[in-house]
Amino acid sequence: MDKKGLSESDKQLYWTLIVLPFLVVIGAVVFYIVYSLVGVTDGIFPGLEEKIYETRLLYSPNCFAYQDEESGRVYTSTIDLDKATEEVFRGCVPLTTAREPALRVEITYHDENEDMKTVSFSSENWEEKVTGGFRVKQYPVIIKGHGEGMMDLIYRG
Repeated sequence: MDKKGLSESDKQLYWTLIVLPFLVVIGAVVFYIVYSLVGVTDGIFPGLEEKIYETRLLYSPNCFAYQDEESGRVYTSTIDLDKATEEVFRGCVPLTTAREPALRVEITYHDENEDMKTVSFSSENWEEKVTGGFRVKQYPVIIKGHGEGMMDLIYRG
């Protein structure tokens, strides 16, 4: 009897019945391991969402950062109090559900009479978010027209 090797149908049968199920099982095991690790750590990058809100408030001209109208330059960590409104804050920090962290911003500065003033804003879900602890992050900022100030970001949950 002559052995010519595997015929085309034998190769197809080999790939279909042996190799393909083996690859599917290996893929499922890898997917399960990766999924369980991500689930345990509660996300790939803890604190990333908070960092996004912080940088948006401090550096975005659409939020509180001062932008020179003539040059278009954005002065990071410089707060324009004319932009510091509830409407602008809610547009920059769209936290509305109890599943999301809640955020309160307090901007403290000295006015023209050297009196201490505080402007504060809270996300829509601030009152709903009653679980979890508080985390406070402080950022030294410049208040346009008033000099040095402090921006406190208070996270709940």
